[in-house]
Amino acid sequence: MGKERVGGNNSGQGPMSPWEGLAASSTNDGEQQPDEIEAHEDVQGGDEAQKEQEVAAPMTFDDLRRTVTAMNDVYREYNDEKRNTKPDTQRRREEILAHRAERLMQARKEFDKRCRIITEAASARLKQIEESTEDARAYAQKLALIKEDSSKLMGEVMAPLVAADKASDETLRQFISDFDERQERGELIPDDMQLSDFVIAIAKRNSQQRKDILRINADLECEEATPWVAELSEASPVAYVTNDCEALSGSRQRAALQLPPVVLELGERAIEGYIRRMLEPYAREGIISSRYRVHVDEESYYDGVHIREVRIESNCGGFVLSEGTTNQPDS
Repeated sequence: MGKERVGGNNSGQGPMSPWEGLAASSTNDGEQQPDEIEAHEDVQGGDEAQKEQEVAAPMTFDDLRRTVTAMNDVYREYNDEKRNTKPDTQRRREEILAHRAERLMQARKEFDKRCRIITEAASARLKQIEESTEDARAYAQKLALIKEDSSKLMGEVMAPLVAADKASDETLRQFISDFDERQERGELIPDDMQLSDFVIAIAKRNSQQRKDILRINADLECEEATPWVAELSEASPVAYVTNDCEALSGSRQRAALQLPPVVLELGERAIEGYIRRMLEPYAREGIISSRYRVHVDEESYYDGVHIREVRIESNCGGFVLSEGTTNQPDS
């Protein structure tokens, strides 16, 4: 709309509307003073020539109002015409900018809405995580207490096995010490030294097997199978059995046990029985486990020399058991 071109002011009382100002002016003009009336009468009594002259009637308030209204109408029409005569490109640009501004405002509202939804969802999820974390923490604490109690109980249950392992290790340590002293004094013949080497290898394998069992069972979270009956492998103690140890001297790195030719000719069962009789004193003294398997490999024969490999593995976890024990442990 066009602006009003006429204004008024009522001093000391703030701005007045155009028509209030004009109305006040008109009222003041209508209140004439006595002196002004007398002067007017003197003028009327003047020259007749002046009476004959026609003087334009003074403008009334309604006339002024109509004039001002017409002026404002002209001003508004001017602005409308000026606006309508803008180039099409400029008008189009203004429309595009207005449309863009509207779209930006709508996009901003949509963005704020999505942000609010995401924030609320994240807050809800965070609350769930915090609650689940508390639950997990409580569960972990409870599980830790259970594990602590079970570990303590397992330690008490395994105490005899731990004691047996320590005792067997001490027995082996003493046997090795005695063997070294006798060897230094020259009290051992070659056959005794070969057999003692084989016995020490078996005892060390038993010790490792015992410690594996203790380690696996002490760890309640370990899912590894307890090796009460160890599988025969390259790690198993090995010795050659032959009828001529001298023929094997040289590059061999394993113990060689001299057996009578007739035992070697009889086959595996005879060889196993002979080996068990050789190891029996050491099992009785607790140096090696009393329960073990004997595996005899295929025979090799060269120029009258019988050669076979014998492997030993404990089937009771490497522990030394009393002579009256016949059953294998429940694995």
